[in-house]
Amino acid sequence: MIPERELCSLWEEYSKSFPILSLKDGRRICIVSLGLKNKGKGPDYKSAIIMVGNKMLKGDIEIHINSGDWYLHRHDMNPNYEHVILHLVVNDEGIPIKNRKNKNVLTVQLPRELITENQQIGKCREKVIDYSKIKNYMKNLGLGRVKKKSIKFTEAINNRVPNQVLYEYILEAFGYSQNREGFYLLAKIVPINILYSNIAYFKNKYREIVIIESLLLGASGMLSKCTEINHEYTIVLRKIWNSARRNFNLKVVDFNNWDFTSIRPYNSPFIRILALSQIISKIYPKSFIDVLVANFCSKREVDEKIEWFFNLFQNPVYFWRNHPLLGGMGLRKLMGKSRVNDILINVILPYLLALVNINDKIDCRNNIFQLMENVKVGEIPNKILKMIKSLNIKKNDISSNLELQGLIDFNFLYCDKDLCRLCPLEDL
Repeated sequence: MIPERELCSLWEEYSKSFPILSLKDGRRICIVSLGLKNKGKGPDYKSAIIMVGNKMLKGDIEIHINSGDWYLHRHDMNPNYEHVILHLVVNDEGIPIKNRKNKNVLTVQLPRELITENQQIGKCREKVIDYSKIKNYMKNLGLGRVKKKSIKFTEAINNRVPNQVLYEYILEAFGYSQNREGFYLLAKIVPINILYSNIAYFKNKYREIVIIESLLLGASGMLSKCTEINHEYTIVLRKIWNSARRNFNLKVVDFNNWDFTSIRPYNSPFIRILALSQIISKIYPKSFIDVLVANFCSKREVDEKIEWFFNLFQNPVYFWRNHPLLGGMGLRKLMGKSRVNDILINVILPYLLALVNINDKIDCRNNIFQLMENVKVGEIPNKILKMIKSLNIKKNDISSNLELQGLIDFNFLYCDKDLCRLCPLEDL
């Protein structure tokens, strides 16, 4: 039985007890009538009746494994789904669900025990999975993962300054998993417009890279820790930082937000800030959006576009290997290939997809999908290596980053949650 039919069967049995469900805001939902099972096009159940607090609603119910499937199945564009009053999901991915009229649809995550009770865990490990048969499935799942990220970007772009949104997500990616919060706070404390204003103000006296380092290191709290490193250079950085801090009333990230202990030395937030400063100095005075759109929406070959992006994020300008704060111990590149791939597939391309969808740029949208297809695998997380090993899938079978994204999503949606009963591999 395919997963969503299995889920509907489980829900029908569960709903006989008239369960009380809860929304994220604390409101309670009682199912008065499940409605009629729909065997045609449209929602899974028609003419259902529910109580939301003390308010009674009548309409349709749609069931999905993942909340983002609402958009992947294009229900937001389909008039048949305008009367859905309740969206039931196994995995709530935190994406606001809206119908064709841009009205919010109530989304509720079903209790985990509904799926996991009395099931056999790890059935898939009993047989050899032929990866060639699930390759396209994983690729499409990966594409769906990227599209869901773009939906979140769309929400942010529509409500905030687009350049700042992209800047924040790029900085978060520079933090890796251990320092994402620190870099996010840094982007909030030194917004891109404030950073650019300071570059324009000080650039007649200092090089752009020096100004950028002074603000980012100063706001991060790390500049105050550089007392023993190249005294003359840090004096210049502090002079710029103190002036900028007074002029713009800038704060400093609490130093407890930085993790230096559980990461490799060259992935430390200190070195990541220096690398980030290099990249920003390369695009100034243009914005990230301007340079990315100009490259990725151009008529150049796909390989040339990706090579340009790697050059932007990997190759230093100015001093790097002999950087005053690195004591002549700088690496040849600003960051590794795997991290650049990760930023490209998880931040840049989903963001640009959201941007071109908002502006309805069809040609550019096609370019972005073509780029997604060509991003290389990069480093495979240990968790995914363990999963594919248990499924007898060889590492070399994975030929694109979209497949890797699909495997990551699959592991998160099914394996991590022990949702073996809904595992689609049996039916592929």
